[in-house]
Amino acid sequence: MKNTYIVYNLNLMEHLIRKGYGLIGISPNKHCEGKFVFFFNDKDGHIKYVVNQYKNQKA
Repeated sequence: MKNTYIVYNLNLMEHLIRKGYGLIGISPNKHCEGKFVFFFNDKDGHIKYVVNQYKNQKA
């Protein structure tokens, strides 16, 4: 996942969708019960952004 950005701002998800990034996956965060990690891809199909619901955990 080179050139992938891990971000922690859930408000960014709406911005990413409006910019044309696709939500390609949601995965439970095993380090934080009840939280999820969201994966967005760019127009070339590469994972570009990982949005984590919990600020202090890496995705």
